[in-house]
Amino acid sequence: QRYATTRDQHLCTKAILTNGVLAMVNTVMFLITGTALFVYYRFQSDHLGGLPAADAILPFFIARELPAGLAGFVIAGIFAAAQSALSTGLNSTATVIVTDFLQRFGRKRADVQWLRAARWITVILGVVAIMLAIVLAVAGVESAFDTYQQIIGLSASGLCGLFLLGMLSRRANLPGAVAGIVASIVALSYVQSQTETHVYLYAFVGVAACTGIGYLVSRLTARWHAPRAGLTIFEPPEGAKRDLLL
Repeated sequence: QRYATTRDQHLCTKAILTNGVLAMVNTVMFLITGTALFVYYRFQSDHLGGLPAADAILPFFIARELPAGLAGFVIAGIFAAAQSALSTGLNSTATVIVTDFLQRFGRKRADVQWLRAARWITVILGVVAIMLAIVLAVAGVESAFDTYQQIIGLSASGLCGLFLLGMLSRRANLPGAVAGIVASIVALSYVQSQTETHVYLYAFVGVAACTGIGYLVSRLTARWHAPRAGLTIFEPPEGAKRDLLL
């Protein structure tokens, strides 16, 4: 949604690149924070009494070690960031459901009706999100983050593989895309249940399986689905300037 609101393709490219840089900066900051907490409690292990779970180390540190005023500001910032991220995700998901499914396959309605439907869908999705959070809280999972990585690997790595397949191959087609998604799910399910592969490699496995199998099936079915020009990184879209893609 953010990229779609830019005035032209050049600004969209800049927005994507800026987001990529900031994402790397955020990741480094998170890793530094985790490393600092590890080092702190390495030398202050007697302060770990009462830690409910490893995932709770950051709020545990905030509640136990930070001064009262500073802890309040940090907690307020965390709640504000969580609220922003959750509301953005709910609104985006509701928009996708309305525009890509209900409007496409349903009967024609006035815009105000679609807006009302999107609001109700947002409410329903919010309730589902809260219920899932409660399930994770009471299910006794060893690591909520690892569980999140498993779920996001199954759902998102295939999407990333599809983007790479479409961007890097002129031969990509619908049978290849479907085969790639199925291969991603099967490969990740096997890796998660039958191997001791680290959780951080789940996404790579899913992306590699989707892209590789998708490309192979696309080549095998190429005579039924002719490739289209102007859809990969190797050539600009029709009517677009090449410098906008750089």
